[in-house]
Amino acid sequence: MCTRVYPGLSGKFALAIGGENHPGIIGRGQVVRMAGDLGFRADFVLDIAERLAYRIEPALEEALAAVRPLLSHSGKVLAQKVQWRIHELTEQLSKRILDARRP
Repeated sequence: MCTRVYPGLSGKFALAIGGENHPGIIGRGQVVRMAGDLGFRADFVLDIAERLAYRIEPALEEALAAVRPLLSHSGKVLAQKVQWRIHELTEQLSKRILDARRP
C-alpha cells in the first residue's frame, strides 16, 4: 500500500531493510546488508532489485488499465496520484541502489 499519498499516515516501512525503515534513506548498503542477514549473496538480491525496478511501472500501468473503467472520478484521481508517486519513488530508489552497479 502506498501510504505516501494519504495525509497522516506514516511514510516509514513497517519492516526494516538492512536496518533502515525510512524509504528515502534505503540504498545499496541497506540492500547488501539485508542480503547478508537473509543468507543470500548481495549480487543475487541486487539482480532481483534491478529486475523489479524495470517491471514495476509496466505492471502498475497494466493493473490500472484493468481497473480504471471501474473507478469513480475521485478513484481515478487517487490512482493517478499513486501511480505518479510510485514512479518517483521507483526512480529515486533505483538510483540509490542500482546506479553503483552500472559501469
